Amino acid sequence: MVENAPIASDVIPKFVDFCKNCILVAHNAPFDLQFMNWELIRLNLPTLQNESVDTLKLTRSVYPKMGRWNQPFLAEKFGICVKNAHRAEDDARVCKEIFLKTLEKIRNPTKPKIQD
Repeated sequence: MVENAPIASDVIPKFVDFCKNCILVAHNAPFDLQFMNWELIRLNLPTLQNESVDTLKLTRSVYPKMGRWNQPFLAEKFGICVKNAHRAEDDARVCKEIFLKTLEKIRNPTKPKIQD
């Protein structure tokens, strides 16, 4: 799948530029940010300094009784269609939908969205 993909040193600076002045949203954000920052260090580039939202921590906080908070489980609970699990584009879309549905619950706490 990555045989003809561009090399990291060509793509990562473009990604960092794309993320400039953005709040990053990720499921288990510390892992992803650490991974990106290791790669930036390897390329002798400045590390990301962006603020971030971790949907893993967020959903644990909003749904403390759920017992599980991994992305596939949350997608099922929220009724989010997972097309290609563990593929970057689909995982990003699912993460976004989990984030938006959790924000909706925060904004409307009495309106049940899923069973927790």
